[in-house]
Amino acid sequence: MKIRLIAGLILASLSGLVGCGVEASAGVSPTAGYTVRAAFAAEAGASETTFDADGSTFLVDNRRRLSRGGTYLHVHPRSDRVMRSGRTNDLRRREREHARDPNLGRYNFETDRRTDSYPAQRGREQMLHDRYRPLLNQREPISPTNPRRQEYMRRGGAL
Repeated sequence: MKIRLIAGLILASLSGLVGCGVEASAGVSPTAGYTVRAAFAAEAGASETTFDADGSTFLVDNRRRLSRGGTYLHVHPRSDRVMRSGRTNDLRRREREHARDPNLGRYNFETDRRTDSYPAQRGREQMLHDRYRPLLNQREPISPTNPRRQEYMRRGGAL
């Protein structure tokens, strides 16, 4: 499920959650770092997730930070074909960078998986590349001769 705030300040990709309510602090400048709270009713009970507008804090049940990094896809808006896949340590930053790119900006940016684990990101990126064979990927993410390839693939498969 994706939650997009009308102001376009935050895009949160969430999976496995049902039902939601979103409320934002009113009358605050977009640059003031206000907090947006989203309450989700999950199968096992309610949880609350807090997002800071600057993207610095992601708390689930006020206990743990959601990963900032992960893997992503660029999807053609009409054909739904995956045109590019990639990984980053900051999904929000990468989405903004690619939105400014004249070639990539025309495709929909979709978060695939969130993780700050470098080996898991590498493996998942290779899995996406193998599955979709994106036309705009310039090279294979992990060289077939990379001695850590199997470790990366194992870690990526665990996501």
